[in-house]
Amino acid sequence: TVIRDESGKIIATLSSGEDITERKKNEAQFRKLSSAVNQSADSVVITDRKGVIEYVNPAFERMTGYSREEVIGKTPAILNSGRHDAAFYKTLWDTILRGEVFRGEFINRKKNGDLYSQGETITPIKDETGKVTHFVSSGRDITERVAAQNALKESEQRLAGIISFLPDATFAIDRAGTVIAWNRAMEVLSGVKAADMIGRGNYEYALP
Repeated sequence: TVIRDESGKIIATLSSGEDITERKKNEAQFRKLSSAVNQSADSVVITDRKGVIEYVNPAFERMTGYSREEVIGKTPAILNSGRHDAAFYKTLWDTILRGEVFRGEFINRKKNGDLYSQGETITPIKDETGKVTHFVSSGRDITERVAAQNALKESEQRLAGIISFLPDATFAIDRAGTVIAWNRAMEVLSGVKAADMIGRGNYEYALP
């Protein structure tokens, strides 16, 4: 600012400024976090307290087939497959509205109708008073892992069925040494019931 006397002669200048170092630092931090979320391989969804979607990252779009424009303003119910009952969602909402983190596995439906399994973590965001204002959900597609687990379980059940008919005392363990089958003849020989051994390490019991 220039200050002049009655004749118009400049007699002083005033300058003022604002230290924007902290603001620049915050802006840089925000850009870094925003870039990390956008480039994350995990799906990220931010909703308000009522569950209305305010943001989704590109990984969400790739995983679900929905574009950002299609889901902003809607709720995650758009992915509902009908495979979870009301009690499941009640537990979810009760947990996050208390300000606690919810972790679980969902069976969701993509835009094209395909089902997929998703491991998901929902974290409440609180304001300075401790009130929950938003939720951040992050997750990844675990369809292949769940399919492999189910296939292994079915295989173990078939093996247990076969072993149950064998006349000799027989039991089976998995790679970790956990008992997955213990037939009737083994019960007679050992005096230990199958119910007491299934799921336990075989090292917990040894024949005399």
